Amino acid sequence: MIVSGLGLPEPAPTGARALLRLSFPKMTSLLLALVVCVIAPASLIVVHVAENPMFSPIDEAAHYDYVDWAASGHLPKLGDFLLPSTLRTISCVGIALHGLVTPPCNVSVLNPLNYPGGGYQYEAQQPPLYYAVTAALRWVPAHLASLSQLDATRLAGIIWLACGLLLLWGAGRLLGLTVSRVSLGVLLLAAAPVVLYETSIVSDEASAIFAGALVTFMGALAWQHRSRWMVPALCIVGFLVCLMAEINVFAVTVVAVLFLLLGFSDRRALEESSELASWRSPSWYWIRRAVALLFGGGLAIVLWLVAFRARSLINPVDLASLNVQRVGPMGVSKLGDEALSLLTPLTNSYDAYRSSAAGTTAESFLSQNLQVAISTVLTFVVLGGALSGLFVRPRQWSHWVGLVALPVLYVGGFAFGFSSWLTYNADPGLVSRYGLAVAPLLILGLVASLRGRFWVGALWLFAVASFGLSFYFMLAA
Repeated sequence: MIVSGLGLPEPAPTGARALLRLSFPKMTSLLLALVVCVIAPASLIVVHVAENPMFSPIDEAAHYDYVDWAASGHLPKLGDFLLPSTLRTISCVGIALHGLVTPPCNVSVLNPLNYPGGGYQYEAQQPPLYYAVTAALRWVPAHLASLSQLDATRLAGIIWLACGLLLLWGAGRLLGLTVSRVSLGVLLLAAAPVVLYETSIVSDEASAIFAGALVTFMGALAWQHRSRWMVPALCIVGFLVCLMAEINVFAVTVVAVLFLLLGFSDRRALEESSELASWRSPSWYWIRRAVALLFGGGLAIVLWLVAFRARSLINPVDLASLNVQRVGPMGVSKLGDEALSLLTPLTNSYDAYRSSAAGTTAESFLSQNLQVAISTVLTFVVLGGALSGLFVRPRQWSHWVGLVALPVLYVGGFAFGFSSWLTYNADPGLVSRYGLAVAPLLILGLVASLRGRFWVGALWLFAVASFGLSFYFMLAA
């Protein structure tokens, strides 16, 4: 079989019931999935939202405003000001950025020009799907729990993350991983600092884990399920994922490249030119799926860019909110340096613990030191799993995931940064969270690459400790 070159099990037909039985073979596995995919991440997000009432300084106010626009049935244009209700919320809640002063909450008339970035809705550049779905999701906590609109919008991240983790669970089981390894990977991902932060604020990156897990699940399902509908399904998934956020194309690209590897992994098939010339050959079977994913994702990005430019009221280079990123030298070498940050998507960015660890007490210093230790270990563990394929032979699918993901993240990050530089004439400020959609793939590759019960157990201890310490980090004075 073509798939033998990547060390995958033999494909088998699947259905909805078969998939459920495979994902949750016992009641204990179902309960474990609920704990690590829903209860654990939800508890972390609830605590983070409660402990951080102010807007995040990484553009949360503008993302929140976009959701309000979507809830009203409209999309903002580049050049629009933030809604009056958003300006009022900013004044009353504040932004967690030291030294930033906004107009008082009780002022009768609010002038957008008195707010950071001139009060412009600069996130109108983002595709609309995340915001439209979040506007619907927040209805439940807003009306049933009587929460503020901001808190309700933030808590919608629980649904985005939980659904993504459940999809990741299903993908892992389809790829032949044990319940223990899948649950380990899910918990490790749910407790990662960048994942917790991004899913606890209003940001299109809150959909990144869901987007990456959806592409991963569909990739695993395409390998298992030989259906003629899989090609259009993959095209639709690629389209929707990139309509949530353009940078989700990194996950789409990784899975597409893995499909190409499946198509060309059988050397005997490659040597038979007549076989390769046939549209029904095993190689073309996987190439079609790779093209479908890339076409869907690329189509979404192109259509949105055309619509965004046509609707913009101002030229992107005139966006005042980016003036701070236009100070200092900018060039290709700096882009190359910034793109390296995408190789560590789970760490080295804004995280859920930064604001709570800013005190000067002994407890705060302990919290800060532990945060550095946990983050460093997680960084090396994920990178080690991704690079493990360099040192083994034959390489399994878990090794290829890392070997494909890292260059895609770097090259893709560089290309994304370069295009942003040309569009906005500003430093794109590439950060690790831009690669968050690829994290589900890296985590699955990591837990699948582990050899021996000792290392599986050791990583379980680390995941549990990381989850438990997250509460301490957020609550430490």
